[in-house]
Amino acid sequence: MNGSGSNFVRSSGRGRIDIADTRFNVYEVSPTIPGPKDEQRDKEVSEAIEKWKNSNSNCEKLRQ
Repeated sequence: MNGSGSNFVRSSGRGRIDIADTRFNVYEVSPTIPGPKDEQRDKEVSEAIEKWKNSNSNCEKLRQ
């Protein structure tokens, strides 16, 4: 019983690594070239995160 259990865990773990590897290869094949749009996007992302943090802290206050 114990032996088959450990084998199953090991093989499923290997499967996860394979999936991660293919994803990583996709990024390697098509690297993103930084351009003028990146700064704009970073700014938008930062603002979105700020808004999300603010809305989250409001929810926390309501819960308490």
